[in-house]
Amino acid sequence: MATTAVSSITTPRLLLRPFARSDTAAIASHCGDLRVARMCRVVPHPYGIAEAEFFVDQVCSRADGRIYAIVLGGHVVGCVGLESISGESATLGYWLGAETWGLGVATEAAGALIDHAFGGLLDGLERIESGYWSENVGSAKVQSKLGFSLLGRGPLLCLARGCELEQQYTRLTRLEWHRRRVAPPPPMSAFELLASFPQGLQLSRLKAVCTPAADRAAFEGDETAIEAVWRARRASQPSLFNGAKFRFVGVEGGTGVEGGGEGGVEARSASVVLGLTDYRSFLGTNCAESWRALPPACLASPLGNAAVVRTSDGCVVLLRRSGDVGECPDTCVMPGGHPEPEGIGVASLEEWRGERGAKARATPGWCEGVARELYEAMTREVVEETGIPPADLSPPLCLGFSRRVLHHRPDIIFLIECRLDSAAVAEVYRTATGVHRDESTAIELVPQQELLRRALDEAALNMPGCHLGGLALFRKHREATGTARTS
Repeated sequence: MATTAVSSITTPRLLLRPFARSDTAAIASHCGDLRVARMCRVVPHPYGIAEAEFFVDQVCSRADGRIYAIVLGGHVVGCVGLESISGESATLGYWLGAETWGLGVATEAAGALIDHAFGGLLDGLERIESGYWSENVGSAKVQSKLGFSLLGRGPLLCLARGCELEQQYTRLTRLEWHRRRVAPPPPMSAFELLASFPQGLQLSRLKAVCTPAADRAAFEGDETAIEAVWRARRASQPSLFNGAKFRFVGVEGGTGVEGGGEGGVEARSASVVLGLTDYRSFLGTNCAESWRALPPACLASPLGNAAVVRTSDGCVVLLRRSGDVGECPDTCVMPGGHPEPEGIGVASLEEWRGERGAKARATPGWCEGVARELYEAMTREVVEETGIPPADLSPPLCLGFSRRVLHHRPDIIFLIECRLDSAAVAEVYRTATGVHRDESTAIELVPQQELLRRALDEAALNMPGCHLGGLALFRKHREATGTARTS
C-alpha cells in the first residue's frame, strides 16, 4: 500500500503530530494511570519512562503504522494511530488521558485521521478495523459516531489486567465512510452575492456600524483549537503574521440579494455591520479542516476587499498571487487585501476589548471613520500591489459585497478608474519601488469584456470565488450603466 507522509493534522481544537522524545513524561503519566491502561489491550501496568521511550523509539517508527500525538492546548493528552497497515486494511487504535474523557476529543482526533486515511494518506485503503472492551461504553460511543459496525466478539488478553476480556470487533469501510461524510467542500470558485449596488455607492452613501456585539461568538475550546491551527500554519509558512481585521456580519441595502431592497429597486444607500477579529482567528476557524461544522456566528469571517481597476483603454488589472500567501496561492486575482482597524486606532483584539477600544468607539465620528477606512484601504491596496500613483486613481465606487463559499470568505468590491493605459500600468508595476512583490509574481491587463467572458462564462480563470463574485458585480454595473457593449 502506497502512503503519503503527513507531518501534522489540525482540527478545530486539536493538533495531531508525530511523537517526540520530549513527550515521554506525558506518555508515562497518562499510560501509568490504571484507568487508562486497563482500557487498552497492549499497555502494561505499571508503565514508566522506559516504556514510554520504547513506545516513541520503536512502536511509533514501525513502517506499518502512522501514529500521532493528540495535542490539546499545547499539551499531549493522548494518542491516535493506524497500525498493521497492509494491502487494503489498517487497524485504528487510540487512548486518552483520563482528564479529557467525555470531551469529544477521541471522536475528533480519530475522525480527522480516518478522513486523511481514506482521503489519500493511505492509497488503496478500503477498510479500517478496530475494537473495544465490551465494558468500555465511551469507546463504543466514539466508534458508533464514526460509523464503525460490529463484526463480532471474543476473548482477548488485556496486559494491564493480566487476564482475558470480551472484545467487540468493529470495522469501517470506505463505502460507509463516504456515505456518512458531509458533502464535499465547495470549489474555490463558488461565490454568493451578498449585496449589489449596480449604480455604485460613493463613500457618503455607505454607512458602517462597528461594535463588539458583532464579534465572533466563542465555542468550547476555541482558543486552544485556533492556537493549534495557527502554530501549524506558522510552522509551514513563517511569513504569516497576525493582525486585527474587521469581521463582516451583514449588509442592509442593495438589490437582488439577501436582505436587499424590495422588488429589485436599488437602494440609494446601504449599511454594513462589522465587528473585529484577527487573521489568526480566521485561519483557526474559517480555514480549519472542520470549518463547516462551526455555526457562522463562530467564524471569524474577516472582511477582505478587491477592486476592479479599469485602465483608460478599457482593460482590467489582474495579478498572479505568489505561492507564499495565507490563502489561495498561485491564483489569478484583482488587487485587494483587507481594510485595517489599525487605520482607525485599534491594532489588535486585545486593544479592541480593552480601554483603547472603548475610547475609540466613544470618539465622535467613529462609525464614519470606519466607513472611510473601507474606501481608503482599497486605494492603498491598489497602490501597494500595482505601483499606480494615487493621483492616477479615481475615488473607489462600491459595487457590493461578495463571498467565497469555500471558507465563508466575504469581500467588499469596488470599481476604480485609472487614468493610465494598460501599457503604462504594466510598466509601473515592473519598475515602481514599494510594490509588494512578495504577494504577486505577475500582472495581466485584460480587456473588460474578454475578462468577463473568460472568468464568468467559460470558467477559464483560476480565480477565488470572492473575486469572481466581484466580476459578477462589475457585470451588473456595466449593464446598469449602459457600458456592457464596450470593450
